Amino acid sequence: MEPILVISYNLRGFNQGFTVLKDVVQTSDILFIQEHWLSSDRLCKLDISSDFLCFSKSAMDSAVGTGILGGRPFGGLAVYIHTRLQHDVELIRAAERVIIVKCCNVLVANLYLLCYAI
Repeated sequence: MEPILVISYNLRGFNQGFTVLKDVVQTSDILFIQEHWLSSDRLCKLDISSDFLCFSKSAMDSAVGTGILGGRPFGGLAVYIHTRLQHDVELIRAAERVIIVKCCNVLVANLYLLCYAI
């Protein structure tokens, strides 16, 4: 089997990172993204290429239901897997701060670890 290229990219917001995302996804086999800041009803914006499966999760749903958001939006994660690997892919877990996928008998995890200032 040929090597698999894995890339991780922090969007710092979908609108800010989208132009680079379109280029980066085409150069990878597996792409992890963090901080897309999309709510669940907008995750379809992450479907940017028919050559990739996209597993995504919003981290904003619980906050959106509480009223007006103040400050910086919440993170959110996605994992893109090239369709040439689709027969060897299984989603293990998708949560607000972690997405775990089994690909080619290897577990890969995309984590969003917040940094809190003390």
